Parts: sequence; structure tokens; C-alpha cells
Amino acid sequence: VDIWINNAGRNGGKIPLWEQTPENLAGVVGCNLMGVLLCTRAAINVMKAQQNGRRAHIFNVTGSGVKGEATPGWSAYGATKRGMPQFTKSILKEMDKYGGVENVSLHTMSPGMVFTDMLLSDATPNERKFFDILADEPEQVGEELIEKVLGVAASQETGANIQYLDTPRILQRILSVDLLKFLAGLAFPQLKLAPGKRIDADGN
Repeated sequence: VDIWINNAGRNGGKIPLWEQTPENLAGVVGCNLMGVLLCTRAAINVMKAQQNGRRAHIFNVTGSGVKGEATPGWSAYGATKRGMPQFTKSILKEMDKYGGVENVSLHTMSPGMVFTDMLLSDATPNERKFFDILADEPEQVGEELIEKVLGVAASQETGANIQYLDTPRILQRILSVDLLKFLAGLAFPQLKLAPGKRIDADGN
């Protein structure tokens, strides 16, 4: 195993914390945080036993909330993603302190907004129209991220943070005609504007 990506995640639906069931919260935290803990542990043990002369790489996928921004309705999801950089940094420090895993590197990876059912579920019509501007299809995001993953995996780098929706790409879309159409639609809903290509003027 040369590359391991901890990508599985769930948001539990857009529900305020006080209306969440303990089972739903446990499911989100269990998948997004405990799942990464257990899978990273398993990956490190597999990789350090290989000793094949090649450096192996683990990537932990982040998401909304990773920088501390609020994620209303998805508070548990945001909290688990906020924990990814801290967890990754802690394991890197453990590797330095305790040794024995010199052939393993650990990184974070941010796909940004991806146009999936998980993103669109429970979103309002206006949110869906906004996502249509910022989010790209899974195939496009995956293709670019894999190129970046392979670039890191071919090096001796550790602690990298690779991103798809980086600052230049965000600025390009914020300054686009599509965003102006979106803002015009908010101000004048009677115009029935569809700023993107996949979501119609009614947000469907």
C-alpha cells in the first residue's frame, strides 16, 4: 500500500443540534472522526511493516468547518472536519517523537464543494443555485486531486495540504458573471434567473 485516502464521510442531514438524535450524532462522529482514527491506525501499521524502501502516504480529507467557520445544521459534521488538521498534526508529532514509522507520511486533502447528493440534500433553492456556481462534478475534482496526490506521493514530503477549490479558483468564480446573476436573482426573484448550468431558476 503506497497511498491511503481517508475519504468516507456523512453529514447526518441539515438538522439543528437540539433536534438531532444521539444515534445520528454518533453516526456522524463515528464515521468522520472515529473512522479516520481507526483507518489511520490501520494504515500506519500496514505501511510501517512493509519496509519496501518506498515512502507511503496517508491523506485525511477535510470539509466544511475545517477552518473554524460555522456550519449551521451540520454542527457535528463541521466539528469532525475541524478536528482533521489537529489530528493530522498530532500524529505527525507522534511520528517524530516515538519513531519507527519513518517511511510513512501524513497529509490533509480538501476537495472543496463537490456537486453531489450529499451537498445538495436539505439545501434551499438559493443554496443549490449558489452551489451550482462553486461546486464541480466529482469526476473533475477527483482527476485533479489524484494528480496532486501522485505528485506528493512521488516525493519525501510530509504534512502537505492539497486543495482543489483553492483561493485563485474561488476568486475566479466570485468575480464571475454567474455570481452577478445569482445576486441579481436574490434581489429580483421575479426575474427567475438560473446562474449556473445544472440547477434551474426554481432551484431544482
